[in-house]
Amino acid sequence: MAVRLIVLVKMCLIFANYVAFSQKSFKNPQQLSQAYLDILQKQDTSLLKNISPKAQNFIAFSESFKSKTSTELESIAQEQHKSLASQTYEIIKNFRNLEINPNLLKIKNLEERKLSLVSDNYYALRLIFEYENIKDTLVLEALKDNKKWYAVDIGNEDDELKNIYIQKARFSVAQYQEMAKKAMESKDYEKSLTYLSNAIFLDAKNAQTFYLKGQVFELQGDKFNAKENYRYAIGYNYEFPEAHFKYALLSLDDIEAVYMVIEDLDYCISKNYEANTAASLLLQVYQNQVADYKKRTDFNATDLFYYEDRISYLCDKVADKNISVSDTLRERLHLEKGKVLLKREKQLSVAYEEFKEVLELNPKNHEALYEMAWLENERGNYKEALLHSQKAYQIQAKPEYLSEMAFAKKELKDYKGALTDYNTLFAKGEQYQTAKKYLNRGDCHKMLKNKKMACADYQTAIDKGADDTKIRDWMTKNCK
Repeated sequence: MAVRLIVLVKMCLIFANYVAFSQKSFKNPQQLSQAYLDILQKQDTSLLKNISPKAQNFIAFSESFKSKTSTELESIAQEQHKSLASQTYEIIKNFRNLEINPNLLKIKNLEERKLSLVSDNYYALRLIFEYENIKDTLVLEALKDNKKWYAVDIGNEDDELKNIYIQKARFSVAQYQEMAKKAMESKDYEKSLTYLSNAIFLDAKNAQTFYLKGQVFELQGDKFNAKENYRYAIGYNYEFPEAHFKYALLSLDDIEAVYMVIEDLDYCISKNYEANTAASLLLQVYQNQVADYKKRTDFNATDLFYYEDRISYLCDKVADKNISVSDTLRERLHLEKGKVLLKREKQLSVAYEEFKEVLELNPKNHEALYEMAWLENERGNYKEALLHSQKAYQIQAKPEYLSEMAFAKKELKDYKGALTDYNTLFAKGEQYQTAKKYLNRGDCHKMLKNKKMACADYQTAIDKGADDTKIRDWMTKNCK
């Protein structure tokens, strides 16, 4: 409407030459208004040709339009006719959709008000309609020439006939929503969308209506429109966890929407809505962010902490007993938080507590047992380290578990046991044959008085990059 008015402001509708009109003209704005009312009551937009001038009546324009060709000017005029027909059709359609009888429409009174435009013959007529004591207003934009009146366009005032629509519609917004649900259940999606369109027309900011519309589109496989309507629902009512959850589920593979997904899932957890699924998905999102960041060329450990700390935040969030998540998920979150804390300086004791939480929830969590074994070896608590690593290895025979077990045995002076474990570990592949492990196995050989094997392991360790002055001194004295 604004664009059309701008065009009309620029137009000078003073006719250079009078052109005989084939349409019916009106002597005054009251007659024109009554003719427009008849069109609404008869619900027939084809009758507009009787009250609106043809395109050739608009050919004379102001100085600023002298450069326009007749074809261009006629095109502009045709757009005005289309606009009048289109908006009239929408008004009629709404009466039909909402099952309102247009015959009850009456013009209460007519206030002719001159609109300040370039031309003196362009007017805005405020049509005050009455429908069973309900009043609404439309603006009929009219052209006056030689005392003859013609309709040009329909403007908006008071949201067109909003009061009449809302108060006299056969069904309320809530009823349309229920009808839409039933149509959805019977898989009549088009009918459901029609009902929801009527509901939106009556209340354009009703979050529940947009949520239902999103559901219909989702059932139709239209992810784009489903997401759009869920977003509208959130926009009109942020405290709508169902909409947050639905949007997040549909946007998990959308890189551009990742921060909205994080916000939505976090909100669902806060509201304890599908908290278990939301927390599980959010953990996956955070872990994906960590993995993706590590692949970046500008990767640095400090910035990585920012992404990893989100995992710790999530664990702390679901620690609230009012948040309904499974023990399996709590176990997983404590484990992931513990792993994050292992990378922080002076956080080993805190990490240890996280792994204890894991084992309280599941004593057979081999990953937590392994991490506890590593921590105990670092602390010098070798008996505890051996106990944890043996339990972990019994549950799942992973090479890294065997490595902690071998180290603990060596420190406990069980050199034969440590040798057996290191031999088993080395047999699993070259990736486990590190310089440090060769040094450890060499120590076992040395303590068992097997100088030849010790020298061989120490040399291999040096070849792999080990640089230990004491070992070199020992080799100088004992290895040929």
